[in-house]
Amino acid sequence: MSAKENLLAAWRFCLSFTKRKWELRNYPVVIRKQETPRRGPSASERPPLPYAARIVNWWVMTGLGNTPEEAMNELAGQFSQMKDNRHREGKPMPRPGTNVPIEFAPSDGVYAHPDLTDDFIRRVLGLDWAFVSDQSSLWDFHEGQTNEALIAKIKELYGVDVSDIESGHLATILDRIATARNYRMYFNDAAMVEAAREVFGKPMRLNVTVADGDDPGAALPPAVPPAEEARERALANPEVRRFQEVFEGSTIYKVRNLKE
Repeated sequence: MSAKENLLAAWRFCLSFTKRKWELRNYPVVIRKQETPRRGPSASERPPLPYAARIVNWWVMTGLGNTPEEAMNELAGQFSQMKDNRHREGKPMPRPGTNVPIEFAPSDGVYAHPDLTDDFIRRVLGLDWAFVSDQSSLWDFHEGQTNEALIAKIKELYGVDVSDIESGHLATILDRIATARNYRMYFNDAAMVEAAREVFGKPMRLNVTVADGDDPGAALPPAVPPAEEARERALANPEVRRFQEVFEGSTIYKVRNLKE
């Protein structure tokens, strides 16, 4: 950091004690023109934007643009979003001029299934390694207009449809894949297959739809009150009773008399 930037940071730090709330104009901001590398056969197809606006000592707050004005506008947008996020999390804004350490987003959710996450990064994202957090999404790993290519790859590799997760939130996607895997393991278990054969007298094929949300019952259709007589007969049926004993907590939603 240059002597000029150090002086600017110290000046803004001193002025910060005259205010209780700080806006972007109260922070030490510098605008620089970045060196653009000459394009050649090995150069990137998308050269970096020429101007960068940064808050001194808070380098994560950086805006880029084709002009100084564009860079400042982007920095202003990032500052506003950061301010809203910190307010929502109950964190104060850092004092202007002070050194702000880089804070990494938590990754507890996305790494709840570490082996799956590593496999997903390698096979779906096509990367040997990537830093992902609970805020990461599919949008972070491509420059296309949609996530369709990655969604199709997820369906091909894991047999799980995530097209309804429009945010592309990785933690949600990984949790759905893990849940589907657990269900498959459960229903393919030899004891489970034998229990179904014992109850129904033949092998059964089950289709399971995995839904997101805290309430697992939310995806179920509402219970339809059946005719009382038909319901009593069904509940008294020995095979139905055996099924409910095997699958504890199961619920009968509708009883239909096929002879009627």
